[in-house]
Amino acid sequence: MKATSLLPAAVRKSYLRKFALAVGLIAVVVLSAGLVAEGAIATELTTQRTGELLTTTEQEAAALDQWVSEQREATRLLSNHYYISGATDTRIEATIKNERERRNRTVDEIHLVNLATGEIDRSSNESMVGTTLSEMAIAWDRGTLVFDSRNDVARSKVFLWDGDYHIAFASKVPDRTRAVVFTYDVSTRGSQFRSSIEGGKTQVLAANGEVQIAENESKILTRYADGTESEVVRASRNTTNGTVQGSGELFAYTESDETNWLVVKRVPVENAFAVRDQVEQYLFTLLGLALVGFVAFGAFVGRDIRRSLAAVTDRADALAAGRIDDDTADTERMDEIGQVEDAFGDIASYLQTVADQADALAQQEFDDPVLDRDVPGRLGESLAAMRVDLEGFIEEIEQAKTDAEQAQQEAEELAESLERQAEEFSTVMQAAADGDLSQRLDADTDNDAMREIATAFNEMIAQLGQTVVHIREFAADVEDSAEQISASATEVQNASEGSVSPSRRSPPAPISNTNTSSRPPTRCRTSLRPSRRSPHRPTRSPRPPVRPPRSAKPAAPGRPTPST
Repeated sequence: MKATSLLPAAVRKSYLRKFALAVGLIAVVVLSAGLVAEGAIATELTTQRTGELLTTTEQEAAALDQWVSEQREATRLLSNHYYISGATDTRIEATIKNERERRNRTVDEIHLVNLATGEIDRSSNESMVGTTLSEMAIAWDRGTLVFDSRNDVARSKVFLWDGDYHIAFASKVPDRTRAVVFTYDVSTRGSQFRSSIEGGKTQVLAANGEVQIAENESKILTRYADGTESEVVRASRNTTNGTVQGSGELFAYTESDETNWLVVKRVPVENAFAVRDQVEQYLFTLLGLALVGFVAFGAFVGRDIRRSLAAVTDRADALAAGRIDDDTADTERMDEIGQVEDAFGDIASYLQTVADQADALAQQEFDDPVLDRDVPGRLGESLAAMRVDLEGFIEEIEQAKTDAEQAQQEAEELAESLERQAEEFSTVMQAAADGDLSQRLDADTDNDAMREIATAFNEMIAQLGQTVVHIREFAADVEDSAEQISASATEVQNASEGSVSPSRRSPPAPISNTNTSSRPPTRCRTSLRPSRRSPHRPTRSPRPPVRPPRSAKPAAPGRPTPST
């Protein structure tokens, strides 16, 4: 079963509707595929962008761990320096200042602090000498400044001093009651944060959600307490890294290995997924253009195909109706539709040639130049065979016509001959009917029937003549016998009268046919025998021939008549 049979009849009846349906289905498929692709691309870009943000966060955390580790090591090395642990105060101060200059101001200040009093004994900044750590409001990460081992380095929380936010690292000097303290401006460290996404911010949080380091100094020592910020803090307690999205921002967090800090990068969602949104916009625009293109393509191509198919249909209907002379404009199309239209033109020309040849054959114009045109295919072969057959048939007809004319002429001549012979036969027969039995029909004729009639008639007349001769002879014999009988009767009468007296003599009785016939005709039989005289010897005057009655039909030829 064809798939088109599943379509409604209203759709199957129109190619344009089927074309529009096909275009619509293709558009839906393309649109669906585009939406699926867009969703996949959006998901991929979202995952990619989120992963990128998380990766940069992890890199930032690794960089922060490295920085913290470097500061710890620098503090530990300086505390174990020979000129710090075993030198005079002057040498110690010079060493501290030299270290401060060597580090190219990456460190804010370097102090040598008395652990017992908490005062600064020596400092890279002489104005800080005599200041206590409590005055600087330094809160240590362990609560107080204590060391777990000889090489242990203590780290403080971020504190505000002299209008700037700082962080301190402390390392105990060996075999002494003092410690080297490095202080760093966290704003300087925060300025080193980088973000690959526009509008991104990097912040370092303490375990309680308090901001320790930030690019924006105003955010330092603030807390993540509400909204999505609090969700980030709660999520970090369950996983060491991850992402959280909300409030128009995307957060990526990673726990630091060197500290209990949480490195957080936050970017606006519109910036984080700008590429995704742009790709989605491009895809939607592309899908919209594709849909509009499909509609325009369907309208243009469908209209063009419909017009072309209508022209082809009209041409086909005209050919089917036998209107091969209908004028149609030549198409300039070079595609399949144009080839179909050209094919119909060739068919019309083909049929026109066939029609012209058929007309020429119908009019028996076998010398017409149109018959020399080539008509390919079985139809051309049939026309050629029909031409040959028709020419032969016409030649046969003409020959038959000639033969018929000749036969007609012969028939007319035969009719004339028969009519003439009939007249001659009629004249002879009339003469024979009038008693001239010497008449004979001419049997020398080409017509068998007339020849048989003439022969039979002649035989009949000959037999009739013989019969008449016999009748005449018989009549003559009868007359002779009658005369003899009459003479004998007279003699008998005379003899009878001589022996009887005259008074008693009675007149002779008349001869009765009845009495005569009743007596035994012995003498008559003898007298009726054929005369010994020659039949050709005339005895008395000839009598007219006996004419048969006109109502009597002539006997069949060769058959004797009853009188015979």
